[in-house]
Amino acid sequence: MWSHLLKVPSGVLVGRVLTLAASPRSSCTRLHCLAPRLKMPESMAGRSRIQCPTIGKDVRYHAQQLTKILENNIGKHLKYESHRERQNEPLHSTILWPTWCTTYTQELAYRMSTYFDVIPKMYSAHVHTTICACTGLVIKPGNGYTFLCFLFYILQGNHGRGGPEPRQVSQLGPPGPAQGQSFLTAKNIVIATGGRPKYPTDIPGAMEHGITSDDIFWLKEAPGKTLVVGASYVALECAGFLTGIGQDTKVMVRSIALRGFDQQMAGLVTDHMQAYGTRFAWGCVPQRVDKLPSGALQVTWADTRTGKEETDSFDSVLWAVGRAPEAKALGLDKVGVEVNRETGKIVVGADESTSVSNIYAFGDIGEGRPELTPTAVKAGRLLARRLAGQSTQLMDYDNVATTVFTPLEYSCVGLSEEEAVGRHGQDAIEVYHAFYKPLEFTVAERDASQCYIKVVCERGGEQRILGLHYTGPNAGEVMQGFSLALRCGATLSHLKETVGIHPTCAEELTKVSITKRSGLDATVTGC
Repeated sequence: MWSHLLKVPSGVLVGRVLTLAASPRSSCTRLHCLAPRLKMPESMAGRSRIQCPTIGKDVRYHAQQLTKILENNIGKHLKYESHRERQNEPLHSTILWPTWCTTYTQELAYRMSTYFDVIPKMYSAHVHTTICACTGLVIKPGNGYTFLCFLFYILQGNHGRGGPEPRQVSQLGPPGPAQGQSFLTAKNIVIATGGRPKYPTDIPGAMEHGITSDDIFWLKEAPGKTLVVGASYVALECAGFLTGIGQDTKVMVRSIALRGFDQQMAGLVTDHMQAYGTRFAWGCVPQRVDKLPSGALQVTWADTRTGKEETDSFDSVLWAVGRAPEAKALGLDKVGVEVNRETGKIVVGADESTSVSNIYAFGDIGEGRPELTPTAVKAGRLLARRLAGQSTQLMDYDNVATTVFTPLEYSCVGLSEEEAVGRHGQDAIEVYHAFYKPLEFTVAERDASQCYIKVVCERGGEQRILGLHYTGPNAGEVMQGFSLALRCGATLSHLKETVGIHPTCAEELTKVSITKRSGLDATVTGC
């Protein structure tokens, strides 16, 4: 084993930088980089093998000694075409030291240690100029890691054997025009950039005067009278809590609310919101937003039902008209990754693969994928296991439960009634339903007319459950357990044979018996 200490001016200890040791698992020489002992994160505690002695000031002397150690053992191999100016020269025994700050050495040691699997996390900071104590080469941002990877390549015994090419894995300095671009290469690349709320770019004043759901929680003052444009779950959730905290809130809906969800359930959600003070402008399309001298925002819109143009003033305009994928800056077209031109999302296969064999994408960025965080987390974990060779399991996007957190919560799993009819036909499905009254609504004497349960089943055979829908208190908590049952192939018999917990809302799902087809009153009248 060869080791040495690198010390820097001003009495700041950097610590042992390089240790060359024979790997116990192979005859190759392996490079270990030990962490600096200055501002060491907790994750690095106990990593250093030697308590370093007192600080010396002759940086050149120690650098020369380290250079000699490396020169004697690996210098003959340090020739590589990516460093053309060095490829025919022997290792230099001196080092060029500019005026530099100790943080530069810290960063180099942190990054080297991370890359060579000594420290689990990368320490992120900017480095403008660092020094390689092996060749006397002044490493500038953009080529530093190429050399470090090359050094690792040599020490692993790959020289002259046609081993893998060294990869540039990071840029050591902050990006800037003078430094040009930096590139990251890898065997596999995974894109999980998600999406951001988007503005309607065709509406004058929308971006200048509006906000999105990303901004609403950062406001320093109450938004006041607010127009929420859109009728997605984000729009209705924002409108619901704004009304709940006493803000005058209006929702502008172009066509329908909660597109993609069961429309009967969506109607119950908006009916409840209207009953508790949220105003809705149905069939309206905004035309422009103008800022008045008073600071108020004047919104002009067209009512598609009457054909008239109307205006009103608001303190805030919140756009909830969808999300745009964060993919434009990635240059996907340059490598041939197929993207849906209309949505901007990446076309992916069942295994999250793209049109380029070693590039994958998951989450909101993927075309046709649910825009749900838990779904993306699950898909990402499964993809990581497949790429690591630990599993072949694919993500199953069917029967993923979700909840709309409006004042009256709505949760569902499986097919909506419209989807079930579209797939199986009206005569091939049976819908069981019930209007119920939660215990907490009874005590508080609240209106429960929108608390509703719907079970969509196959009409024949065992009556396999195709979808469950629920509006009421704690909808997400109720539906989470039933989503497991659906994934296990639950049937209507399974549901009815389950003993409910009394008195709970979830119990009502186990008691459904009235079908829509029968035309009977579905109101629950007792225990």
